[in-house]
Amino acid sequence: MPLRLSRLNKSFQLEGKAIAVEHEVFVEGSRSALSVDGAEVATDRVEKGDPDQRRNHRLAWTRPAGQVLEVEIGPATTWAYGLAARLAGRAVAETHPA
Repeated sequence: MPLRLSRLNKSFQLEGKAIAVEHEVFVEGSRSALSVDGAEVATDRVEKGDPDQRRNHRLAWTRPAGQVLEVEIGPATTWAYGLAARLAGRAVAETHPA
């Protein structure tokens, strides 16, 4: 089992859908996942040795009506990660609003 250094879990409702975002940082890399009603719909990961190990994670899900939910996860403070979720450019969830 890899050594986990940090973890972020955020859940919110979006027009009747249960949205869950998970971000984990390990010694060997990091992984993010976006789930809708319990089904994983997008993932992003950075592995040790990747050229851009410090980039923000980006997740996207296209709704049946065609709108895109975009989630960006990155450092919010020295010791914590945060996320911003936007549907068609409109903020629908944030952990560290400006």
